[in-house]
Amino acid sequence: MNPRGTWQLILMAQEGDRQAIDALFFMSFRPAYLILQSLVSDRDAALEILGNGYVHIFSTLDSLDQNSGFVNELNAYNIARAVERYPEKKISFDGKYADKFSSFSAEDCCIYDFSTLRTLNLSASADAILSVFETLPLEQRIPAYLFYYASLSPEEIARLLGTDEKTVCGALAQMRLTVLPQIGGILQKEKAFRGIGAESAIPWALRNTVSFVPNQILLDGFYDDILHRLVDQNVLDTTLSTDEPIAEPTKMEIKDIKPIRDYSSIRNFFSLKTLLIVFFVLLIAGTAITVHRLQEYKSKMLGWETSNRTTIRLTSTTFRPNTTSIPPNTPCRPSRKRRRR
Repeated sequence: MNPRGTWQLILMAQEGDRQAIDALFFMSFRPAYLILQSLVSDRDAALEILGNGYVHIFSTLDSLDQNSGFVNELNAYNIARAVERYPEKKISFDGKYADKFSSFSAEDCCIYDFSTLRTLNLSASADAILSVFETLPLEQRIPAYLFYYASLSPEEIARLLGTDEKTVCGALAQMRLTVLPQIGGILQKEKAFRGIGAESAIPWALRNTVSFVPNQILLDGFYDDILHRLVDQNVLDTTLSTDEPIAEPTKMEIKDIKPIRDYSSIRNFFSLKTLLIVFFVLLIAGTAITVHRLQEYKSKMLGWETSNRTTIRLTSTTFRPNTTSIPPNTPCRPSRKRRRR
């Protein structure tokens, strides 16, 4: 988000706007956590320091001006607390990058911000890109995170880390020589990255990584704890995200309220289990009735067939024509007996 949009969110958050506070938290959480995780190398410690940092900055929003950005103040507080707890983690440049500052210019960096790639396994490629930074020393890795993920200028990074701008530019120049060719090799393996530069894939990787940030359940619990702490410090009135005020409950005397009928027995009767039992009983009864009707129909059909066969047999026997009878209209002739000679 551009500085003007961030400043608008800060002004809204100063008035207690929960949506503005949500936006400031989620836009800054991933880079802030990644920086602390790199410094302290412990997830729980990083979340503890980060939680304190959010409570501190949300409690002191009135002290912020347009020149001191939200992300700058948050990272400055977090890095200072991490170094206090782990003094050995303090970043020491030792002036070894100052002679390389001329080979780096923020204007030469080509960063095209894109949100998603549909045909790509997002988490696997994003994790592979972020794993490249794990091989860098802290004096290169932390400036890279602040430059690519927190969108800070080399001047702001130098002020934040307590060094000069030339040293930061030299560290970023050395980082680019090491990191960009490796990221380019990762992008060449995926056709979906065709036409996308290595530097453009760096902020994209932070938004789509799974292995390098806490999961959603842990993040929800972490943010909920921050909101409750802000309510305890009277920074927020409630942890609810709606801007509408909560209506006062209607006060009613108990004597005016009629006793509520207990419908638990009816609900239990018409529970899912009861409905299933009734359904199966009706199904079995319907099947039995259907089978009984079919048997009756078959018996009737059998009776009809037997009756028809008997009728046909009797009819054929009674009315069979007599082939030996005399045909009608045949004259009768007397029989003649032969005489014996």
